Amino acid sequence: MTNFLELVKGFIKGVSKMLFCVLMVPVAIFVVAPLALVFVVLALGSLLLLQVLVWILWLPQGKRALVVYSNRPLWKADFEENILPRIYKKSIVLNYSHRKMWKKYDLSFFCFKMFGRKNLRCPVVHVFRPFRWVKTFRLLKAYRNVKRADALLLENSKSEIFRLLQVQ
Repeated sequence: MTNFLELVKGFIKGVSKMLFCVLMVPVAIFVVAPLALVFVVLALGSLLLLQVLVWILWLPQGKRALVVYSNRPLWKADFEENILPRIYKKSIVLNYSHRKMWKKYDLSFFCFKMFGRKNLRCPVVHVFRPFRWVKTFRLLKAYRNVKRADALLLENSKSEIFRLLQVQ
């Protein structure tokens, strides 16, 4: 008799697991999937809105790039001597080492958070072009290569940034 009861309990447990799985598939399809879709649409919409705000507010002022760097010795000297002087007039510049002083509701702060979200490593240059998506240059790897005596990636990145910003 106890074997029969254990068999029935096992059967009921298996049926309840199967019922749970069968009921969860529609919940996943009709509840979770639309919520995920709404999240994706809102995320893409906020990125597009931010991009349009940059086009409207920064491009007419001649500001075509957001530059974020820090005081790390690996790149600070080269960045401040060779890159910043050439692109400073066409850029909004943020120093990550001074991020506590950044205004939290500034367009540059939101751009850094949204476009630099994937990888917050400095230095990074976001170049904004009219009616095109932002082009991001992450220079950390390039500076690490320079440390290993391979400056090609850094020179290519610099020349592409200068070309897009139309500076000599």
